[in-house]
Amino acid sequence: AALARGGDITHFSVDGRQVDAIVPACASATSPIVLSLHAWGSSKADQRATDRLPTYMGAECPVFIYPQGKIRGALFGAVGWSWNAGGCCPNGNSDHLDEVGFLQRVISHAASNFHISADFVFVVGLSNGGMMANRLACTDDRIKAFVAISGPLINGTAGSDLTETFECHRSVPVLHFHGLADESIPFGGCNTTFGGVECESVAKLLGGKMAAMPCVLDYIADWRLRNGVFEAPARPTFENNTCSCQSWGVATNNVTLCTLKEEGHAWPGSCRLSNMLPRFRCSMDIDASQQAMDFFRRYIPTTAGILVSQTSGRKRATRIR
Repeated sequence: AALARGGDITHFSVDGRQVDAIVPACASATSPIVLSLHAWGSSKADQRATDRLPTYMGAECPVFIYPQGKIRGALFGAVGWSWNAGGCCPNGNSDHLDEVGFLQRVISHAASNFHISADFVFVVGLSNGGMMANRLACTDDRIKAFVAISGPLINGTAGSDLTETFECHRSVPVLHFHGLADESIPFGGCNTTFGGVECESVAKLLGGKMAAMPCVLDYIADWRLRNGVFEAPARPTFENNTCSCQSWGVATNNVTLCTLKEEGHAWPGSCRLSNMLPRFRCSMDIDASQQAMDFFRRYIPTTAGILVSQTSGRKRATRIR
């Protein structure tokens, strides 16, 4: 198996589905769990290659878990998989697969199998995986914070059996990244008549299997309301070329939004083939992997406030304050 900072890629099975895990040599009973969820039409292997989270592992020594959707993506059946995040994405949501229950069992199994803590669990996801991270954070009290990249909370359409609706009342710290040039999940939202040619066309083609996508600012406002910081003033917390971040609240109820002016539908700082394709153009103005691990580190008691030095070989960007 490939090595990652002293840890091997190993596998376990939940509900007949194989889950990948990176267990570092330093893992102990206090190690937190970081769950990483792939995009629509992607896979757990793609997610491991994209997120690079073990590169930024520090003294907290987390175990990284990579599950995979069970049902193929409606438009990407030959390529990858989907998550039932409520309003998206088919066919995971239209087939009403219980992904929340599955991921909860993945967390419990990982904690038991690797003799680590289920008290501090974090989740990060890209696109449909980010939507699923939102839904899981709404449901599972073990999730202490989450990061979503180009994947807001998308609830189902009331009265339709092609999507799922769900309640979300938890207060959970959230860090969200979104490209302002994203045509797949537009920053301003999308439905069959609004949002741009690409997103509108996909919504029409899916015939009700994808609910309307919210404006990211409205989605962030909803999390600010849940976290009790709706009236709090925004404060700038990061600025680098085309990327800027603003935050509301303190550590316990933090909501942070990072936008990138020229980025499309991509993971910031993980620019492999994506920056070669116009719709997936990717920015290096912030490293979402590094920032995600720094964000999670705030909520791990043994490492709260510790800034772990990185050795990525690139110039280290300023940490989101």
